[in-house]
Amino acid sequence: MMTKNSKNTVLESLTEQQKNDLNYLLELAEQYEKKDLANAEAIMLFAQEKRPNAPKVKKKLALYQDMKQKKATALSNKQAKGATIPRAHAQTPEKRKFSFDFKKWLKAPIVYCTLLPWLVFAFYTVFIETPKFESQAQIIVKQPDGASTMDASMALLSGFTGQSTSSDPQLVKAYIHSQDMLNYIESQLKLFEHVSSDDVDVFSRLSSDASREDFVEYYLKMVDIYIDDASSVITVKVKGFDANYTQSLTQVIVERSEWYINSIGHHLANEQLKFVQGEHNLVEQKLSQSQTELLQFQQEHNLIDPLAEGAAMQQIAYGLEGQIAAKEAELKTLLAVMSGNAPQVMATKSALEGLKLQLVAERSRLATTKNNMSVSEILAKFTDLKVNLDLALQAYTASQISLEKSRIEAYRQLKYLIVVEAPTLPEDATYPKEQYNLLLAAVLLLLVFGIGKIIIATVRELG
Repeated sequence: MMTKNSKNTVLESLTEQQKNDLNYLLELAEQYEKKDLANAEAIMLFAQEKRPNAPKVKKKLALYQDMKQKKATALSNKQAKGATIPRAHAQTPEKRKFSFDFKKWLKAPIVYCTLLPWLVFAFYTVFIETPKFESQAQIIVKQPDGASTMDASMALLSGFTGQSTSSDPQLVKAYIHSQDMLNYIESQLKLFEHVSSDDVDVFSRLSSDASREDFVEYYLKMVDIYIDDASSVITVKVKGFDANYTQSLTQVIVERSEWYINSIGHHLANEQLKFVQGEHNLVEQKLSQSQTELLQFQQEHNLIDPLAEGAAMQQIAYGLEGQIAAKEAELKTLLAVMSGNAPQVMATKSALEGLKLQLVAERSRLATTKNNMSVSEILAKFTDLKVNLDLALQAYTASQISLEKSRIEAYRQLKYLIVVEAPTLPEDATYPKEQYNLLLAAVLLLLVFGIGKIIIATVRELG
């Protein structure tokens, strides 16, 4: 520390211009205040004599008084401690500085805004949170070629395509996440008791008085479904608080999904068979109706085969016409050598008249019947009925074949579920992922703290 003579030396070394320059005196005092507080105070006292009302000078003098008081207090405390504590155990200035900085750091906002919440979260994650096990199973939905044994037209009619649709995995996913599946699981494994057990920590378990909607939402978080678009393989991942229970839960989900796919396939097959059977019944009714109409027509006209009978009647008429022509030629020959009253001529004429009358009668039979229908009309009507019957018979034959093939398809699984990977038994807990969770929590807390600091600083600057 400088003596009084050194103080005077500093002041005496100044020029008159420097002594009258307040700013220079302030800068000079600041240079000395760290290494020689008394000299700095002397400079400010000299400046006060020059400028008694200068605010900066008064402020500096007040600061120096405060520094002197703190220094005296610290010295007094040091002397008091030195009287009771051996010097070997006395705290060094470096340790006192470190202790003071640490306490100050503990009061920093970053500690109680980030560190303390992170420590609480870490304690919960490591010591309190209940471990969760995860069981995995892989399944795929397959569909056989259902139309391979069917007639092409009936396959189109019945709806058998033989192709597996891309919506099948989505259908399985929707059913696994449905309340129907949850109801079945609850009836088999008492899932609600498992997830609301007191053995599970309060933040992980489901409340014992939770609503149905909360239970469904909790279940959806337990079961994750992943679908591979390329292979259509469905991966089912189920979380639980016990390894064996989690495997059983996954097994129940897979078995129930298989039952659901099978039931859909059989229901669809039965509905398709029902439709094909209905179409076959219509074809059978048309065949029966055609047979009845043809039989009634034959009975009405006393005909077994109108085509054959018409041909026979036409043949008779043609035969009579031939006989008449022969008799007319014979008559001309007789008239050439005999008189018209000759007995032989008269007999020939009589025979000729008989043939002509018979021909008229036969032609009359061809022209009309007892129902006032001509033979040609009868033949046309019969032909129509016969064609209808033949078509109905062909349709019935094809329908009968397709029906039998459809009946076989009805007893096949149209869609079935294949287990690619059986439900696994987890050995180690999958959750919580402690390192990942702690790192993520630290990053988020620091991010939030940083954003908060920026917002506060911006508000202060604008204010």
